[in-house]
Amino acid sequence: LHMQVVHRRQRCAPAANGAPDCRHSAEMLCRAHGFSTGKSLEIQTEENCRVAALLGGSTPAPCRDETYIVSTMCQ
Repeated sequence: LHMQVVHRRQRCAPAANGAPDCRHSAEMLCRAHGFSTGKSLEIQTEENCRVAALLGGSTPAPCRDETYIVSTMCQ
C-alpha cells in the first residue's frame, strides 16, 4: 500500500443537505494526483463575504461559510 499526504487547498462542495461534502472532494483531489482513494486529514472553515457586506451597503449580501480541505491522506 502506497500512501501519501497531499497538501492542497480544495473547496468542499455542498452536499444535498447543505453540509460540506469533504469526503467527495478528498477523493477527487487524490484521483487528480494519481491515487484511487483519499480521506481528509485537516479541514478549514472560513467566512466568505462580498465587499458590499463588509462596507455596510444599503442591502448587504449575506456572508456564507466555506469549508476547504487543507491536507488529505491518499492511497
